[in-house]
Amino acid sequence: MNMWRCVQHMLCEKDNGIYRGWMDRFRGLFDPKFVDEVCRDDGETDWGYIEDMMNSDKAGYRIDWLKKFWFPVDFMDCWSMYLLDKDEKTVMVLDPTDTDEMDEMKIKHEGRAKKFQRRFCSLFNNFYGNGLIETEGWTFKYPLVARHAPC
Repeated sequence: MNMWRCVQHMLCEKDNGIYRGWMDRFRGLFDPKFVDEVCRDDGETDWGYIEDMMNSDKAGYRIDWLKKFWFPVDFMDCWSMYLLDKDEKTVMVLDPTDTDEMDEMKIKHEGRAKKFQRRFCSLFNNFYGNGLIETEGWTFKYPLVARHAPC
């Protein structure tokens, strides 16, 4: 988790250098803990943390203006990335450990990716206004990426 937080911080600092205080950006990279918190079913969700992550003032840019959302995911002892495009209504799941033609990546991630997408879209609409992101009709893609050994 600490490694991903370092990567997130590095990429956010790079964006800050590029955008130099502009509030409008096309993408946002979220904290690695975010997907776990949004997908919790045990009643232990840290709502204060979620509110902080959805707060544009704390993020330094307008989250409601983003087109693409990047979410690092620690799932089944490996790191993946969920990329949501709100305009195209697409979720791309990138998992370098399950890259083959037998749909293992889809089998591994489909339930969690769909659950996260529905909950994130509802959460987004609750924070920024109903209807900004449609919750239904999304496409899920599982492209082949460079494979590495399991973590």
